[in-house]
Amino acid sequence: MKKYLLALFCLAMTISFAQHQTKVRLINMDKKELLDSMFPIDNIVSIKVTNYNGTHILSEKELTTLKGLLKRAKFAGGLLVKPGHITLNIKLKDDTTVKSGFVYASTGAIHFDNAIDKFKQKFSGTFYLPTKLNFDNYK
Repeated sequence: MKKYLLALFCLAMTISFAQHQTKVRLINMDKKELLDSMFPIDNIVSIKVTNYNGTHILSEKELTTLKGLLKRAKFAGGLLVKPGHITLNIKLKDDTTVKSGFVYASTGAIHFDNAIDKFKQKFSGTFYLPTKLNFDNYK
């Protein structure tokens, strides 16, 4: 009987801990978390933008500018926009553990679907850029 109660107690504690970890993650995401706090922007090597004009590989200057905007991008509260015609192919350093997943953009926002953050947890969400960057302007 004691073994049964001990096993039940351990199971309850494990479930409680797992639920607490999930709640902490959701609470943090609700506080307008910056993209850079969960996705290492400095590990981005290159970005290819595909839009109505075709595919455009960002120049070093364009990449530096966009990385600056991405560092200040704020979580919007979930994945708010369905995939559109603008996709981003983000290439990361080889030694990074994060995965960008499926990334697409809209004016002033970037959207991650099934990405893996620096805590090795899956996330999906929309992040608002500090400026209304129009990704259709890349040619």
